[in-house]
Amino acid sequence: MLALARIFIGCVLIVSGFEKLISPIENFLYVVQSYEIGNPIFNDVASQAVPWIELFTGVFLVLGLWIHFSLRLAWFLFLGFILMVMQAIWRGLPLDECGCFGSIVSISPALIIVLDTTTLVVLTLLKISPEKTSQFGLDRYFQKKTK
Repeated sequence: MLALARIFIGCVLIVSGFEKLISPIENFLYVVQSYEIGNPIFNDVASQAVPWIELFTGVFLVLGLWIHFSLRLAWFLFLGFILMVMQAIWRGLPLDECGCFGSIVSISPALIIVLDTTTLVVLTLLKISPEKTSQFGLDRYFQKKTK
């Protein structure tokens, strides 16, 4: 069951990152700028790096590669997403949607806080149950080969 949760979260990250990568860079740059948290250089770097980080983290989670590192990276990604959206809500920024999935799905900031927090809890459970989390993963295959 935990391995399926790992794969599902990986798929979510793949879809989110891939959608941002195939869309014009200005679309996600606008989303990042709408959160009003950084200077132009930070916004440019974040809008270019985050989609790739999401995509590769998702691929590693789905494949079960470097699970320990991938889960930790996903945990920090979701924590960052939660903090970004929470500060926007707290500051009263006029956001109708989070911008997490580009034009694929429109999710309100309040709902994404609930979804991301739930995902953060699941990632924590995955991290503390490495044996069950690594099922169907390539890490297990490579560990057997090296023993």
